Amino acid sequence: MQNLEETQRLSRTAQALEAIESTLHRRRLAPPNSLLYPHSFLNMQDFLSLKKFDLRELQEDLRDLGLSSMHFAHPHLLYTLQRERSILERLQGKVPREGSAAEALTPREAEAIRRERSRFLKNDDARAAVMLTLPDEAAEDPFIRRILAQSDVGIIRINTAHGTPKQWEAAAAMIRELNDTERSADPIKIYADLAGPKLRTGTIRRLPAPIKLCTRHSTEILLLPDDGARQTTLEPRPDHPDETQALIVVDPEFYQRLRGADYVEFNDHDRKPRFYKVLSWSPQSCRLQCNKKVLLTPETDIGVQISKKKFLYTHARNFQTLPETIRLQTGDRILLHGEKQPGRPVGDKPYKAEIPCTLVAEIFPQVEAGHRIFIDDGKIELLVEETTPRGLLCRVTNTKPDGVLLKEERGINLPDTPVTLEALTPEDCRHLPLLQGFADIIGLSFTQNGADIRKLKAMLSETPQIAIVPKIETKEGVRKLPEILYELMSWSHSAVMLARGDLTIEVGFENLPRVQMEILSLCEASHTPVIYATQVLESVMKKNLPSRAELIDVSYAALRADCVMLNKGPFAQKAVEMIDRIIQATRPLYDRGQPMLSRLDEWEGFRESFLQQTPNR
Repeated sequence: MQNLEETQRLSRTAQALEAIESTLHRRRLAPPNSLLYPHSFLNMQDFLSLKKFDLRELQEDLRDLGLSSMHFAHPHLLYTLQRERSILERLQGKVPREGSAAEALTPREAEAIRRERSRFLKNDDARAAVMLTLPDEAAEDPFIRRILAQSDVGIIRINTAHGTPKQWEAAAAMIRELNDTERSADPIKIYADLAGPKLRTGTIRRLPAPIKLCTRHSTEILLLPDDGARQTTLEPRPDHPDETQALIVVDPEFYQRLRGADYVEFNDHDRKPRFYKVLSWSPQSCRLQCNKKVLLTPETDIGVQISKKKFLYTHARNFQTLPETIRLQTGDRILLHGEKQPGRPVGDKPYKAEIPCTLVAEIFPQVEAGHRIFIDDGKIELLVEETTPRGLLCRVTNTKPDGVLLKEERGINLPDTPVTLEALTPEDCRHLPLLQGFADIIGLSFTQNGADIRKLKAMLSETPQIAIVPKIETKEGVRKLPEILYELMSWSHSAVMLARGDLTIEVGFENLPRVQMEILSLCEASHTPVIYATQVLESVMKKNLPSRAELIDVSYAALRADCVMLNKGPFAQKAVEMIDRIIQATRPLYDRGQPMLSRLDEWEGFRESFLQQTPNR
């Protein structure tokens, strides 16, 4: 016999479910005929309608009654509501009112749709796919090719925000050749990321890079006649790859004077002159014997004795250049501007440096004093103190205790500034025909709304087999995610990339966990595959050692996403292998985020041990 309290709870819970079910029916819009996944459209609507309620108390009642708390019902909401209402009505002794089977997607049907929509990422593999970002020079790097041939990387990413079209084509050609020769049974797919309207730091003034001669690693000196193409730089020695040789370009006339010379003098003016013995001379190169250390700069005198009391001097030419060092610390001021001149430190201004930026004309007019600006994924936080005719005068409000180097082409985020730019830039539109020739997947950076997807679909109309992946990395992209997902439902292959780098700055560090979970939940409700990106195993990729938090992050990604993206780094192979091991270890415990009761032997023997310790029980 049921007591009064349980009877009331059954009745209250059944009525609540019926009211929600009625709301879902009332708010449903019929799917257009153009949709390839109409059931996904209906279920997404159900999820959005469900989120209009605060269901926490109802979830507790369902849990106390031994029923599903709806927590894992996102992909098949109406079916779960109808089944639970039917069970409650039976418990009350009523004849249950059956819902329409045609409009309620079962869990198995929902899983079949999700599997179909994720097949382009990972075929029929239950595991999350692994995507690896290629460096610009990937086509010439045998190490990268070896990783791709031997690992479980299923997708490579070409980021068109960096590199050149020639490098992108070379990387794609390398992948095609690899697929033909070593990966024919499991070909690697090519994901091409459009750059999008990214606000970035511009170029920084470049200065000649000094060279330290005759150090522990720099063990050889070659003087070369200037032919207009050579650079003064360090490069690995062909016979000893762990060591470097200094290539020093000099005036051709001076070079000819080295023929028959015994020594070459280097004078950096900070210490005594150094004399290096000439070991060999040819029309192509002159080899010197390393001796004491010296710092070679454009001002360093290089001399050769041409008579008993006469020396001929010259300077090294064509130094390899590097961006000038600009280290910013809390309290420093800088000027962000849109002029073409390179960034540089300044000593005669009320600020430390002048830095050029992209998209200034489109964005800076919207920026006001008091707005925050983040550079390089939040490594440098600025506050706009003043808007001037030249640009934005900003103060550094947060960075590392010892400061951070400001680098070229680093992303800039303005979370307080309304930015409404189309995701497809004119440059993206120029690159797209090239990418269509080799890409399996096109990533649309900074997707703001459904109109961005419609424009890309129109441009890809002649290549409908190419998948579309909008990257969700702005507040507006999160707000318009339902219409973005709707537009994807009329395209054969699609997914969403959870791009957490820019998104973190946009929504705030403390809000990212909540926003991330909401995005994943809505994508699950719409049966849309998810690519989990940004700083996945970053410590492994760069330093060969994972942090504990990164391991948990990867396991979370593997359980709720269909693909995990790695950025480029020297330890890519280890990171790929680690992801695969984590997925293998956690897969028996969870399925699409839902705990599974798989067999576990680690705690075997507790019962017998307990009985032995307490024989009188």
